[in-house]
Amino acid sequence: MNILIFSHVKIYPADAGSRVRIYNFTNQLKKMGHKIHFVHYAKSSTDKIYYDFMQKNYASFNLIVQKKKTALKEGNYVLDEWYEDTIHLNINEMVERYNIDMVLTNYIFHSKFLEYLPKNVYKVIDTHDRFTDRYKLFSDKKSVKYTWHSYSQKDEAKALNRADLIISITDEENRFFSSICKKEVITIGHIENKKELNISYEKLKKIGFIGGVNQVNVVSINDFLEEFYNSSKNTQNIKIVIAGVICKSIKFKHENIELLGLVDELEEFYKSVDLVINPLMFGTGQKIKSIEALSYGVPILSTKIGFEGIYSDSEFHRIGSLKEMVQSIDTIVEKPKHLINLAKKSKEVFTSYKTPLNSAIESIFTNKKNTEILKAVEAITKISFFKHPLQKYKLYKNILKAYYAK
Repeated sequence: MNILIFSHVKIYPADAGSRVRIYNFTNQLKKMGHKIHFVHYAKSSTDKIYYDFMQKNYASFNLIVQKKKTALKEGNYVLDEWYEDTIHLNINEMVERYNIDMVLTNYIFHSKFLEYLPKNVYKVIDTHDRFTDRYKLFSDKKSVKYTWHSYSQKDEAKALNRADLIISITDEENRFFSSICKKEVITIGHIENKKELNISYEKLKKIGFIGGVNQVNVVSINDFLEEFYNSSKNTQNIKIVIAGVICKSIKFKHENIELLGLVDELEEFYKSVDLVINPLMFGTGQKIKSIEALSYGVPILSTKIGFEGIYSDSEFHRIGSLKEMVQSIDTIVEKPKHLINLAKKSKEVFTSYKTPLNSAIESIFTNKKNTEILKAVEAITKISFFKHPLQKYKLYKNILKAYYAK
């Protein structure tokens, strides 16, 4: 199929969860044999390195530069407050130019353009997150002024109903979306390939955290650092290594905190630490940093929120508070054998996570009925309307009937 991917997220370098999600998803579709036409809705024109990377990696790459400016505010936005007509005008031209079969838009923010697509184009929203009253997650975080996307439940439902299919990132969000919209919802968690590192863990010396600079990450890692250095027995024995753009937002200072910034090779980061942590205490969606750590088979310590959408029976993967997380770290220092067990558990959890994920992707993107209909639609375009008007009309009518009945 020719699939058009629409995103306001710049996906290279892949230094944040949303970027990694989109990049890995599109790579999976390419491996399945689909042609990916990528459209980036950008705040400004892009740099040459990014442009060259995208041109090299996708069947086509197009930029729509944002002209409309939306004033930031706390609370809910009106659904199409961020939308501008240049989006659907450009998208429809590309749909025709590249003979697009399916359009997948990331997030609900600009979903209005789906209303303007030709009826024979299959429309998909990859939600990434739930945005109903999202601003309330930050209501007790006095140090954070949340001004990013947040909508009423009615508006989120309206956005979802514009698509033919909704992709949720966790089963919990699947249940929520299914309860508010009329469209089919399928869960596809974050896609990662197995990259197991065979490391012998003997002692807990280094703890690692990697993340982008979103508000949930900023609050969570700074709160963890404060708790760790105020209550742990091992503040002088353990180095905390932090990587990613998040380093710019680390407020807590200590001689044993090492800030790496952006890392060129993730494998080297995961090799350099004995334990990865995910201290997130609030937020929605799946925590991509947890899936990534699991894919490397490294020991990970996480809160319940940090493992949302991932099944594990380990007590170290469902920690209820930052105080408990610090206590768990002290326990692992005393009994380093936990590191070996956690590395083994990571491999088990990742294997069980991947199996239903692969099935979900195949159910959408290799559906035989979809393929047959799309081939028929392609065939009908080759029939001359002037020579065979009745034949073309009947075929078109039957194909559309089958398409919407599936």
